[in-house]
Amino acid sequence: MTASHRVGHHFINPRATNGATQYVGDHYAGNVYQNFNQVDSDPLDLLPAVCNASFDATSRQNGPFCLDDTRVEILERIMLWSDSASNDKPIFWLSGMAGTGKSTIARTIAQRFQDKGRVLASFFFARDNAASVSAKDFFTTIAKQLATSEDPALREKICAATRKNPDIAHKAQRLQWQRLVLKPLTQLCEERQNPQNRPSAVIVIDALVECDRQDDITDILRIICGCRGLDHARLRIIITSRPETAIRLGFEDMPQRLHWTFSLDDVSHKIVNADLSVFFNHWLNYVRRKHGGLSSGWPGADSVTSLVARCGGLFIYASTLSQFLLQNPKVCHGRLNLIMEEYQVSSNNYLEPLDRMYLTILRVSADDTSALSDHESETLQEHFNHVVGSIVVLQDDISAEALALLLRMPMMNVVGILHNLQSVIRYFEDGRAIRLLHESFREFITDSKRCTELRFHVEPERAHKKLLDDCLETMKVHLKQDMCNARDPAATIEEVQLNAASQRCQLLPHVQYACSNWLEHGQKSGLDLGNYGQLSEFFYTHFLHWIEAMCWMDKFAKAVGYVLTLLESPTLECRLERFLQDAKRFLVLH
Repeated sequence: MTASHRVGHHFINPRATNGATQYVGDHYAGNVYQNFNQVDSDPLDLLPAVCNASFDATSRQNGPFCLDDTRVEILERIMLWSDSASNDKPIFWLSGMAGTGKSTIARTIAQRFQDKGRVLASFFFARDNAASVSAKDFFTTIAKQLATSEDPALREKICAATRKNPDIAHKAQRLQWQRLVLKPLTQLCEERQNPQNRPSAVIVIDALVECDRQDDITDILRIICGCRGLDHARLRIIITSRPETAIRLGFEDMPQRLHWTFSLDDVSHKIVNADLSVFFNHWLNYVRRKHGGLSSGWPGADSVTSLVARCGGLFIYASTLSQFLLQNPKVCHGRLNLIMEEYQVSSNNYLEPLDRMYLTILRVSADDTSALSDHESETLQEHFNHVVGSIVVLQDDISAEALALLLRMPMMNVVGILHNLQSVIRYFEDGRAIRLLHESFREFITDSKRCTELRFHVEPERAHKKLLDDCLETMKVHLKQDMCNARDPAATIEEVQLNAASQRCQLLPHVQYACSNWLEHGQKSGLDLGNYGQLSEFFYTHFLHWIEAMCWMDKFAKAVGYVLTLLESPTLECRLERFLQDAKRFLVLH
């Protein structure tokens, strides 16, 4: 068959320089897999899904689970509730303040369900990944996971629903929930004898409050509980979150017959402290083995009791301290003494012990600058602010190597900074994405009232501005005409992939990040983008190169959205406005 070489946008067969599929993903590194406009043999390919949202995603493979003999009461309560033959109260809301261990419990519960062979789907919201913080593909992700779970009959029901509604990914989320989840589960129950004797399907939703739009949080709760059939679908839904206003109001509006509520903040101090003692004894034993020279009783029962008291009920304090000691076992004794010698003041702020812990870690991580010149000290501080500030405001997953290239900084400088911060920021030498140990560190370091040493404080707007400039500079250096050597402006992506030249058609990860995220950084920088000279210069010089790059990444629709967003700026400079209006007409016509 001869390949078509028509000019113009072709929705089924996208062309690299003038088109791509009409609806595209938001990520450059495989976080979103989808293929809406191409009807394959597997109808599940029509459902966009966020890979990194599942509890067992590669990005979460180092996430903690509850230790044996900890969290016994809440884990048993959830398991008994999920095994009940009754359809009453199919939703379980587990709430708690930041750092109380909600995500660890959610991960443990999901793992137990998976081990039992239960039909399971999970969506773990996370602020360090743009797809995992958005609700855009929430319901299709849940449906796709259910379809690929442990029940072939359920898979066929969901596949049939997708064949019947091939454009379901573009429909209202209420319809996605009804047609892809509730109806298939209900049909399955109706067709089976004694469905009440079969285990319920389970959906685990963690950190719902991290969803980037408050209205989406409300919509998710409203859709889940507002559609008829929830009590006939043999479905259990576990939701964890902080007890913030949008969540609380959502559950207050929900009929009592639909949900249980359990607050970790109401668990007795005696039980929490006992669990923390188990946790500390486990990890301190591991530190002893790594050190090799510590006595079997180190650091002693009194020290463990003191550490538990310092936690203030926060498991994240215990986890962070353990990582701080494990980061360099040879100096763990001195580091533990440093923590123990801190004056412990009483406070009504439950986060104060954690804040002191974070400050101690940051102080220890800082290089001794006493032998350096003022210029050298300032350079080290600038590098720290640039690297840590960028990590805190990143919009997508990125490796340490890609980050170094994006920041135009030697890799050894980036690794040197991150090496001393491994107890709060995880980086990997195998190319995996950088991760914050816990969301509370981002909240701490961007709040000047909590991070009281200004040399460590990250000002989000300033960090976003620096990353915007880094993105623009990266694109200026790397983008060019026909960057993938297709040598044919009408060549399709499929044709190039079949050609040997496709081996050269690989945009580097930091270039992909820059192309895909510069606008988000600009919007959050506080800058007036309509009058930002560097942005105007970039558009006049590299606009078509950027469009080509976005098409190679299947992000043409996102590129169009960027242009439309900029056109909404009330202070848009006249020349740039005329340019963007022309660009809009060009993109729409082609």
